[in-house]
Amino acid sequence: MDVPRIPKISNPTLDSYITVLKIKKSIEKCKEGKASGTDPVNYSFYKRFPENWLQYLEILFNRIMTTEIMPSSWGHLTMSMLFKKGDIHDPSNYRPITLVNCTAKISTQILCSRLTKWVTDANLIPESQSGFENGGAA
Repeated sequence: MDVPRIPKISNPTLDSYITVLKIKKSIEKCKEGKASGTDPVNYSFYKRFPENWLQYLEILFNRIMTTEIMPSSWGHLTMSMLFKKGDIHDPSNYRPITLVNCTAKISTQILCSRLTKWVTDANLIPESQSGFENGGAA
């Protein structure tokens, strides 16, 4: 059975080259002291990256954009249950947290920023959903 192909549509907001500057801005948003994901690399490491090392991330992120293939390790997540309060034997007193590879999170922050700009510029979010946007009143 032949699967129909979706035509490739280009959009400058979504498809533009990921620059070292965008990567630096994404890393700046990351909070230090947070747990690393499935790899031992945390945000403190990236915040101290020499400028020329950011070019390796630039190459990686743009290769992912052009090939549409991301490292399989980025799909490996670690989920833990974090105790909130109350009876430790009551499952409803726990909330799940998922640890994700920090490199993947830096990359997806950039993509999220692009998608947010795209849906905003294209006016794709109905007024009834505006409370769920950053700065909206939920």
